[in-house]
Amino acid sequence: MRRISAFILIIIIAFAVYVDLSKGTLPKHIAPVVAEVTNLEKGEQEVGHTYFEKEVNRGDTVLSIIEQQNMNIENLPINVIAEDFSTLNNGIKPEEIQYGNTYKFPSYNNEN
Repeated sequence: MRRISAFILIIIIAFAVYVDLSKGTLPKHIAPVVAEVTNLEKGEQEVGHTYFEKEVNRGDTVLSIIEQQNMNIENLPINVIAEDFSTLNNGIKPEEIQYGNTYKFPSYNNEN
């Protein structure tokens, strides 16, 4: 009887770990998209970027916040994300963010 109970307990724990790692257990809070801005720096063509505002918590990074908000950004280069963040926040670099402050983060959900 102990072996069966231990086996069932291991199966339950393995399933819980699988669900936690694949889907997560906490609901994602998706901030509303606020506005659209235009990037005309460095001779680029006019490109509209939507963004959302979020207060940074301890341990947050620009990339982690953008990954929480946006779906399917795996193919988007990190340097593009960093440039878009700096453009939206008057030249603030992603590594210079401070917790407790609110910043604008680019939203890539509506773009191809």
